Amino acid sequence: MLTAIGTQTIETPRLILRRFAKGDGKSAFRNWCSDASVTTYLKWSAHSYPLITEQVVARWAREYHDPHCLHWAITRKGHGDVIGGVSLTVKDLMDERAELGYSLGSAFWQQGYGSEAVQAVLDYGFDRVGLHRIEAFCDCQNQASAGLLRHLGFRQEGLHRGMCRLANGQFVDCLSFGLCADERPESEFAGDFCID
Repeated sequence: MLTAIGTQTIETPRLILRRFAKGDGKSAFRNWCSDASVTTYLKWSAHSYPLITEQVVARWAREYHDPHCLHWAITRKGHGDVIGGVSLTVKDLMDERAELGYSLGSAFWQQGYGSEAVQAVLDYGFDRVGLHRIEAFCDCQNQASAGLLRHLGFRQEGLHRGMCRLANGQFVDCLSFGLCADERPESEFAGDFCID
């Protein structure tokens, strides 16, 4: 049975993952949501105006009343600016299954921030929430995302033709990945992060 604890703050060696707050719109727009490189393989387009990002962040902040809402702002220690986001969306309470989603501003790619944030959220999902299985999907062309998932122990389970419509209207094939609690590798951050 899942523990409905909601989104709690997670600290890793270099990051603080926390709830989105109303004032996060400006930094989220500047560092992440307006970045066309980030949205190349996503269902949403880069935001053209800060107001769009502020409205999205406000909506996310309102969703935290749901104890199954697991959506974190990624921030670097010593900096309050949001550089990305990571989420677990509970898909089936009985099967204890959730879908992982993540994105990070391109200025922060290739520095290990994505792996660090996602690993911490996987640990949270399995160890604190009690998930049995976490799934993830990515565009077949998004080799960086597929590589991150493989690095963290996910197994590629299939190819879904025409599964996702991108913001430009194009349908693309997606790879599906899965990771079960009893087959996950040891966390790189075991014992190094704390949850408030």
